[in-house]
Amino acid sequence: MAEGLEEYPKTDAVVGNMVMLLWIVLGTAACWFLYPLAGIAYFGFAMLMVYVVLRKLVCTNCYYYDRWCGIGWGKLSAMLFERGDIEHFAGSTGVKLAPAVYGLLSILTHHLYHHLTFSGIFSI
Repeated sequence: MAEGLEEYPKTDAVVGNMVMLLWIVLGTAACWFLYPLAGIAYFGFAMLMVYVVLRKLVCTNCYYYDRWCGIGWGKLSAMLFERGDIEHFAGSTGVKLAPAVYGLLSILTHHLYHHLTFSGIFSI
């Protein structure tokens, strides 16, 4: 069995969160151009789900709880929530919900970007 890192470099967490925030900002901008209220809703939903709900449902049961994982969410989770049970990690609601949340955010961002590109707002 291959062993992983006890803690990842903090630079991984910084870069990972910058990419995540860029993704959320791009989706927010795409929604905003179509309908400003949709941009606000997208931003609120994305931030709440990515940085709060999924951290509670996934990270509290993770091996990296209160450690620097690849994106730093183990530390974030420890600041917000009590430790869960690592035995429940694989079957947790969060592990099942995460692909749906990230998929939905991806589809919305992709769809809206293409809509705006074809309408001439983002075309080069």
